[in-house]
Amino acid sequence: LHKNFSLIKNSLSDLCKLGVKYAYVFNAGLIISGILFFLFSISLILFCVSRPIKYSAGVFLLISSIFLILIGLAPKGTPFHNPFAVIYYNLAMMGIFVYGIDDIILKKYPLGTYSIILLPSGYILYYLYPIMGFGTAELGVAILILIWIAILSTIMLKQQKV
Repeated sequence: LHKNFSLIKNSLSDLCKLGVKYAYVFNAGLIISGILFFLFSISLILFCVSRPIKYSAGVFLLISSIFLILIGLAPKGTPFHNPFAVIYYNLAMMGIFVYGIDDIILKKYPLGTYSIILLPSGYILYYLYPIMGFGTAELGVAILILIWIAILSTIMLKQQKV
């Protein structure tokens, strides 16, 4: 998509930067991912309606998904791109953290612990970006979030109580 792109020298947003030949591909991926995340968040909210803490985590994630869509609609080089990206990552990690608090209260330690550890792990990755590159840090946080979504989706699909 971008011949000079490097996870060490660039941010992921450089793939969707204004003027990049195939930026629309990355932007479309962000928008589609945001829509899927939005649907997942609605499912989580409905699944956790009886658990106020998890319900609020779902709301954090729902709002976060809207900002993921907005990142795709406002590529790098537009004035809103960076604020949208910062809000997306922070709300997503905060929502997962809040979810984890309720899991710990319910003594569901594996997912609860992972959920709580994800927030500081994400910030540690961002602080290490001078060593490993900003793109690598962003990708690391995105992978941590996707793993959490995959685990929770599996739980929800099995219709286990959350």
